[in-house]
Amino acid sequence: MNPLQEALTQRLRNEAQLLELISTTNPKKEDLARWGGFSEKTAARLLWITRTLPTWVFHTAARTHHIGIAALDAIASGINKLCNPDVDKHALIRDYLTHADTLSVTELDAHIRTHLNQLNKNHTIPRKARLAFNANPDVNGHCFLQGAGPAELVAQMRTILTRDAEEIRRAHPNTDMKLSEAMFSALAHKILSERNTDNNHDPYLPYRPCYVIACDPTLRYHSDGKVITTDGSLINLTDIVNQETSTYGYAIAYTLTEGGDYEHAGTWGLERFFNNHQRFIATIENPLCAHPGCNRPATNCQGHHIHAWSHGGATTNWNHAPLCAPHNAQNDDTNTHHNGRIERCPTTGILGLKRHPTSELQFNNLPVARKGIRRWLAQLKQNE
Repeated sequence: MNPLQEALTQRLRNEAQLLELISTTNPKKEDLARWGGFSEKTAARLLWITRTLPTWVFHTAARTHHIGIAALDAIASGINKLCNPDVDKHALIRDYLTHADTLSVTELDAHIRTHLNQLNKNHTIPRKARLAFNANPDVNGHCFLQGAGPAELVAQMRTILTRDAEEIRRAHPNTDMKLSEAMFSALAHKILSERNTDNNHDPYLPYRPCYVIACDPTLRYHSDGKVITTDGSLINLTDIVNQETSTYGYAIAYTLTEGGDYEHAGTWGLERFFNNHQRFIATIENPLCAHPGCNRPATNCQGHHIHAWSHGGATTNWNHAPLCAPHNAQNDDTNTHHNGRIERCPTTGILGLKRHPTSELQFNNLPVARKGIRRWLAQLKQNE
């Protein structure tokens, strides 16, 4: 074996050992990407491999077969597609490991696909309809979307979009628009046109009953509807009202009956979920998930209460942070600081991750995240 072959063999052994360590320690995706010097997408794939295959596979791959990440990824993908419940997965993995010794990764992948087609014959798992969006735009600024669903439903959608697309092409005869381009325009119009309504406009607002709430007299009020707190933060008056009422969790109304007696008229809980307008404001301030390095668009994120709802946190703009589902699940709602928690910078209002009580806030500094309006306002204030 020449020096190059020895170096490559050692590399394969090291890759299998790396997967074995990942399997036994189960690190976070962000930490693995940072330690390894690769993207979070690569880190997520490595974690998926180690969760799909048992740990003994990586131990065997490193010490007996000397195969690396690419071959183990192909094996994991094959095992993940196995539908036949009568097949012994561990025996199948050992068979694929043996083939990996003599086949290239491309040949191994082809062998696994062919073998699985035979094993899965007459054994299928019903697939659910789905739609996925690419998070990162290409060099032309375009993102890809793809989906799958029942054939009859897809056929109906295609018929409707084709009809609408033909109308668009007829309305623009001089643009030389392809049918596929017009179909995308038809889809976008169909989805977005339904959102062109003002859900916050209430024509009956002047005629509804109102209640007066006396706020803290130490706060300074401004004519633009903002309140400045003792730490210099600007908060909307609506948020102040919600904070005043959030402690109680619900409201109970008693009214006078015709006979002059008081009677319970109803009990209402306070708003638990952020409304569309609050989500819109959060998206303007934070175009992406607030967690550092996350590229999930805020429009696809969950509404996270910075001060947890379960601990009395209000459903207000100031207490709102868009977090994707994985980062929302990881967030520490208490001061345990196992994973860290999202907080606001007290001077700028920019959302960041505080990993420990004494650590500095870490911000999402991806280019899109830096387009948030609070970043711009902070820059303006700095330049004053």
